[in-house]
Amino acid sequence: MKHQFGGFWTRVKLERLSSYLPCFTREMGRDYCTIYVDPFAGTGTINYYKPSKTGLKGFFPDPPPIDGSAKRALKVDPLFDRYIFVDRDHDHCQELRRMRDRFPHLKDRVRVRKGDANERIVRLCEATDWSSSRAFFFLDPYGMQVNWKTIEAIAKTKAADVWYLFPISATLRLLQRRNKPPRSQRLKLDRFFGERSWAREFYHTLGYNGLISGPIRVTSRHAHERQVVRYFVRRLRSAFEWVSKTPLRLVNKRGSLMFHLYFASSIPGNRGRTKLQWTF
Repeated sequence: MKHQFGGFWTRVKLERLSSYLPCFTREMGRDYCTIYVDPFAGTGTINYYKPSKTGLKGFFPDPPPIDGSAKRALKVDPLFDRYIFVDRDHDHCQELRRMRDRFPHLKDRVRVRKGDANERIVRLCEATDWSSSRAFFFLDPYGMQVNWKTIEAIAKTKAADVWYLFPISATLRLLQRRNKPPRSQRLKLDRFFGERSWAREFYHTLGYNGLISGPIRVTSRHAHERQVVRYFVRRLRSAFEWVSKTPLRLVNKRGSLMFHLYFASSIPGNRGRTKLQWTF
């Protein structure tokens, strides 16, 4: 089946991932059981080509699909000891199992689970013996699906690195410029950031006296990309041992900002951070 999404930024993100994973398994695999966790695994391949609206569909052949994160992880050398792929779509899980069958030497190492990513991650973090394991979590959601409680669960393991594709474009759209978002969106942002103080960070209210109407209070968003980055880095640092100072900016082919890619580590000490962060 075709799993069609993404764009220019998708290939940049995946190439970075391919360079990082073998560094993680070499560093951690000497002393620990290594676990790769992909809670938004998709199908293992990506067709990010979208047909032209000019009527030329079918005139040029579609480019071949590229390997997604799950398939790239299965090709890592050295290998991970365990692979956990999660997706809430039944057809995606079936495709992941077919992909697993094409790697027979890894069949016993790979688990494909259907379900909600947040629930699966929290359950995994609570059930794993982290004294003998080290994990890499690749949080690559389609939007704002990752709850802050999920990020906290990963941080509490004290044994994991995480790459988080932060939907900065979608976040700024939700943080409307005039007035605070409506209640339903505020609740979503509360779950996303893990607190309610984001409103004080991103909005200010000014009061003045109208000539006829009397006192008037106007609330508007003053925060832009840079302020959101500073705020979210502080949030990550409240939970993790180490957090990248600035995220990787991912843009589309027109240069419009789409995502930020953050790197955080809950592994104490320098090991697992200074030797790996250069690949980020």
